[in-house]
Amino acid sequence: MRLRPILRSKNRIFYSYLLSYLVICIISLGFSVFGYFNAENLVRQETLNSQTYMLSQLHNNFDSYISAVMRANQSLSGNENLTYLAGKNYFFSQDLLRLKTLKGELENIKKSIDFCSDIAIYFYRNESILTADRRYAPEITYLYTDSFDLSEDSFVRFIDIPSANGYRIMENGDKDITLFFIQNIYNYNYKNKLASIYITVPWKNIADNIAAIENGQIYWMNESDKILQGPGDSIPSISLKYRDFKEENQLIDIKTGTETYMASFKKSEFFNLKYIMLIQKNSYFRQINYMKLISITQMILAFTIVIAMSIYYAQKNYHPISQIISIFRNYNKLSDEPINFDKIGKYLENLLSENRNLANSWKNAKIELSNQVLTGYIKGWSSDIETLRETIESTESITLKETDYIVFLVAYRDVSNCNLFKDIKPEKEAASYELLQYVFNDVFNEKILSKYTGMLSYLAGTHLCIVNLGDKNEESLTNDIKECVNWYKSSLNLNLIIGASNKYNSYEYLQKAYNEASQVISYQLFWGSSSESLIFYDEASSDTSAESSSTIRFLDNEKKIHNFLVAKEYDKAYDLLIQTMEESFIKDINYMVINQSRMYSLMNTLFSSICDIFEKDNEEFIEKLRLMNRILETQSIETAKEIIKEIFDDIVRYVNISLSNEQPKWLNDIVDYVNEHYSEPNLNISMIADHINMNLTYVGRTFKKYFGYSLTDYIHIQRLNQCKRLLAENKSVREVAEAVGYIDSKTLIRIFKKYEGVTPGQFRNLISK
Repeated sequence: MRLRPILRSKNRIFYSYLLSYLVICIISLGFSVFGYFNAENLVRQETLNSQTYMLSQLHNNFDSYISAVMRANQSLSGNENLTYLAGKNYFFSQDLLRLKTLKGELENIKKSIDFCSDIAIYFYRNESILTADRRYAPEITYLYTDSFDLSEDSFVRFIDIPSANGYRIMENGDKDITLFFIQNIYNYNYKNKLASIYITVPWKNIADNIAAIENGQIYWMNESDKILQGPGDSIPSISLKYRDFKEENQLIDIKTGTETYMASFKKSEFFNLKYIMLIQKNSYFRQINYMKLISITQMILAFTIVIAMSIYYAQKNYHPISQIISIFRNYNKLSDEPINFDKIGKYLENLLSENRNLANSWKNAKIELSNQVLTGYIKGWSSDIETLRETIESTESITLKETDYIVFLVAYRDVSNCNLFKDIKPEKEAASYELLQYVFNDVFNEKILSKYTGMLSYLAGTHLCIVNLGDKNEESLTNDIKECVNWYKSSLNLNLIIGASNKYNSYEYLQKAYNEASQVISYQLFWGSSSESLIFYDEASSDTSAESSSTIRFLDNEKKIHNFLVAKEYDKAYDLLIQTMEESFIKDINYMVINQSRMYSLMNTLFSSICDIFEKDNEEFIEKLRLMNRILETQSIETAKEIIKEIFDDIVRYVNISLSNEQPKWLNDIVDYVNEHYSEPNLNISMIADHINMNLTYVGRTFKKYFGYSLTDYIHIQRLNQCKRLLAENKSVREVAEAVGYIDSKTLIRIFKKYEGVTPGQFRNLISK
């Protein structure tokens, strides 16, 4: 007689009941669902026809506004007075009549376009602005740009568009939005931009002329996913993408919050704009939704019963241990056929798997709890040291002892060059970062914690590692840590910075040790690449006896810098400034505040020198210098030095320009000629002397007398300034060399290295970092 299996599979019982109820549900709900979808298709078609008609009306209205503005801009672009004035570096008395005539034409255009707020022209050569109401000379253009809450430079960058015509969107607050429609004017060879015509149109003037939509909203969207909201009921938390709207005459369902909206669009004939209409789906489907609600209720109720009954009977019939025992008890009562040990093994494997999952969950929970307790004690949120000791001792993964331990904090200096982040799409960066943390923990455990007792945790963006020295010394531990750091560098191209505390023998000093390691991390970030990857707290502190002599030298150098500047010996002042920055910043963790104070003091010295040179106030120049903003941008001593050098160069340049009234006028002609012709490869001092009909030697000697450097140096400086801008735009070295007037890339590299101290490629890397 064959042994009839007493065991039943828990999963098989569950799915048997589940399948039975599903069949019943599907049959009963099939007719309702069929009728619902047929009705929904009819309503969607009617909705599409209605929205298509409304969008056609909106399309005609919107494009008529844009067309009127573009026609006005194009009519002005060929204006004779505008073309003449745009080519002038300065406006003289004989130009006033042309300015007045052009201003009158702007007024007429503004009156003809009733929805615009202003029409203006920006002249690049003389940096002035002409509006329909008044003219702003270069000295007072800030009065105009302040009305937009922008500086002069920011405003010029805002209206600077790459193409001949286009638009910009300016936002001042949530609802104050202004459209700038821009038309550029170029010289005869389209190489230099002479002027920009722009008409400002408040978005409110357009939106108010469009009829509101009940239960819906109209939007105006460009390729950059910039959305302007038209009239209608406001839709909260809307997220629209330009690429989501691909084909016209189609409905798209868009969910936001608890509501669903039906969207369609029509493309503008200008600037790849799209006019989008969203209407609440319930406004069309309210009646049909009742049927949908009934069907959903039926389905939820049926599935709830199915799952509940399936779980109940599966649990009721699933007693693996009892069934195993029952098999052996009835073994003698049945035939002599062998027991099915395969099924017994399956039940035992299921029990073992469940037990293993529970054990892993419990283990992970204990580790997380211990990390929370440790974090609370280190951060000062808790002072219960006994709870900390009990938690550490009871956690199996933590082997830390309360003797001779050192706290290490590990941070990533820069993950952008790490091999795990190469050619990674932005949406996969989070996964790569998790993989990086996993690799870090695995390697650190293998190379460090396999040799020493301690623990590894993740805390506030850094890896916290506490290591006991045991029977080894600090030198041995340091070598092992450095070996681990070198592995990350060679294998992953990952640069780490590690701050280490002093050695302690009690958990009572754990918070102090953590603070020491944190200070070392801050110290490493301040000094940048000039600091070592692994630094102990004591190593970051130097002998303070040299501080007084360093302060004396710093104060003495400040006086010398001031005297050099007042005496107009700019080369000596610059050299001394560089020397002061190299000698006076103390590489000591306890003197980081002093370093920052010295940096501010050096700035103040430069400004006091300017005040001595000029008797009048220099508030406008100081405001343009953006001193506080520049200082707040410093993240390390390297960037601080660069910013100080840039500020010094700006001040010296300002001094030279301010003193230009004392120098011959033909020097200004030379400066203008170089600024205009620097991109010509054959530009040299001989060519310039011939241009102004003067002796070559006298020209060179006089230029250096007033500017402090030779005319050849000035030509290279102008070319290199343009070169830096093009390198920042990721242009190749060969393209940059041709654009700024060098015959080949080798010449550019040699000149760039001579004046900047680095090659163009190294400069681009510094910019990217």
